[in-house]
Amino acid sequence: MSWTPVNADHAIERVLFTTLFSDQLPTKVMSQLGVELGAKASSVGINEMVQLSPPPFPIHFDGAVQQQPQMPNFGQVYRKTSNGIVLEEINCTAMSLSFSATLYVHWKDFLERVEECLAEAINRVAEVTDIVDVRLEYWDKFNLPHGNTAADVKSLVNPASRLIPGYFKEQKGSWHTHFGFFTPDHNSNSRRVLVNGNVDVAANVDGFPSMFEPDIYAQARVHTLAATQHTVPNQSFDSWDVIKSVANHEHDLLKSVMADCIHSDLVKAINLNANPFEL
Repeated sequence: MSWTPVNADHAIERVLFTTLFSDQLPTKVMSQLGVELGAKASSVGINEMVQLSPPPFPIHFDGAVQQQPQMPNFGQVYRKTSNGIVLEEINCTAMSLSFSATLYVHWKDFLERVEECLAEAINRVAEVTDIVDVRLEYWDKFNLPHGNTAADVKSLVNPASRLIPGYFKEQKGSWHTHFGFFTPDHNSNSRRVLVNGNVDVAANVDGFPSMFEPDIYAQARVHTLAATQHTVPNQSFDSWDVIKSVANHEHDLLKSVMADCIHSDLVKAINLNANPFEL
């Protein structure tokens, strides 16, 4: 297999965990949450803070125009950076809490970091509004070294994939495909899981300047998302412990999705250890 993951033992460029709320947090709660998250972020080495401002334009709901309320504390972003690269980020707005990282070793380590940074804040939010959506997203990247040919580009794809259309499995040049579907959440009759994926492959063309570093012939990026959503009014993920269980399920699901998309040799190369994908 000629494709190589962007990191030595995995292909992950970035991972993002997000919780979404049914309603905006009250201004007073937002202010308190900002203070508490700021102290938490600082205590774990995430020391850079950016104040978020409300959007300047009206927001459209079902054709009507509603002005975004002017909130004195709309939200904050807390970052840990190195040489201008964001390594970790906590994002707190009136409608969401999220944690993302470009540093990734193992799922267990990432989830522990999310728990360390957000568990207390999530429990506080759950006391005042419904948390209705829990999301996990991965951005993966693979490089095909220079010296390969157009025919080798197709070697990224699992020929038996049920998520990538057959046409792309034989495609030799640049291409993009998207898939998306809902699947039941077998842990709850009031929830469903949205699964989305994007696969982008870009390859150099003879006679044109290279799009990549001199040693790279082609590059593939895979974005996968799992979003567990409540489908019944007034239902909520009411604690960090519940959300943690959901996140573990989403992680396992996205591993299976990834393993269905990429070639089995790449699955082994990144030690994906996924369960078989089932629609």
